[in-house]
Amino acid sequence: MKYLLGGYYGMRNAGDDILLYVTLAEVARIDPAARFTVVSDLPETTPPGVIATMTSGSRRFENIRQMLAHDVWLFGGGGLLQDGATRSREYLSRLRHAARLVKLMRRKIAMLGIGVGPLSTHEGRTAAAGLLRAADFATVRDEESAALVADLAPEVRVQVAGDLAFLLPPTSIAVADRGPTLGVSLLPYSASLGRVDADDGRVVAAMAQALNRVLDTHPEYSVTLFEFFAGSRAYGDARVLEPLAAGLAFPERVHYRPYTGDFLALHREMAACTAFVGMRFHSCLLAHLASVPCLMIAYHPKSESLTRRLRVNADAVLPLALLHDGGVLGTRLEMLVSEPDKFRPQASIHDMNAASATTFKSMTDWLTQQNSNSIQVRGRSG
Repeated sequence: MKYLLGGYYGMRNAGDDILLYVTLAEVARIDPAARFTVVSDLPETTPPGVIATMTSGSRRFENIRQMLAHDVWLFGGGGLLQDGATRSREYLSRLRHAARLVKLMRRKIAMLGIGVGPLSTHEGRTAAAGLLRAADFATVRDEESAALVADLAPEVRVQVAGDLAFLLPPTSIAVADRGPTLGVSLLPYSASLGRVDADDGRVVAAMAQALNRVLDTHPEYSVTLFEFFAGSRAYGDARVLEPLAAGLAFPERVHYRPYTGDFLALHREMAACTAFVGMRFHSCLLAHLASVPCLMIAYHPKSESLTRRLRVNADAVLPLALLHDGGVLGTRLEMLVSEPDKFRPQASIHDMNAASATTFKSMTDWLTQQNSNSIQVRGRSG
């Protein structure tokens, strides 16, 4: 089949780039004849052997134009259905309108391991319900998403699988050893929601206080600041990571890791960390995937959902409300460095991988049914 990828591509978002890579690899594995088109204004890393074409999204209605030459509009993971920010609501509304046209064109819509929620507005809930009803095949990444689907569109049946990023192949290429390293992922939460970002400044100050305490107490440690989203100066990670770097008292022991689109190299460097504190959802998932002890800053319901699925210790999760308190954060980071086993999941990563793989087992059955239906239609027409 020919698949048009729907999603947030070409924005230098490591999480979305990983999900694209996994989606292409897994769908190509179960559908060896698959051909893919990705609407992106920047090149994307794709799996070896996968036939994927990149096309610019600068023209209006590019997705609709492309669907004329494709069989399936395919969404591979991510927090697709949410309305926390104005741009998220607008994007969700555009997707809903596009889905109506796709169905009129008699094309299929498949959603793989998506996240649903939060949805707090009438506009967002209506658009999300419409998209779910339009989907021909859908799995979700957690139980909370499934419960919200049941509330929004009770007639829609979705399977709970797992986040597709758990299927990212393990990293095996070693990087230069910098000694004990604390990795950090931070995002400008207020700016990402379109709010006045004074809160982000307080977060930077608290994190700088906490990291300086670790660096002072543990002179053998260095800190690496990891960008995970570099697609916007207004709300990209650099908005908080650059002032954080400037606020650290030991600059010779601080490294800044920009994100340029090579998430495989990013993952390798993360895997070399001794411990990790993450705010970005997929930064924490990758840390656990690489067996790196991780403190998650739970800024979003999906963060809490991931910690429940991984069955992590309560100490390994810091509520967003405590992120402004440098003392509390410093104490938790000290625990992360000194008692790393408290920050490892009790759930098996192998089990997480297996849960995520059920999306593609179910999709195999769905594709078989589509092919069978196609053969029957051709037979009747003949």
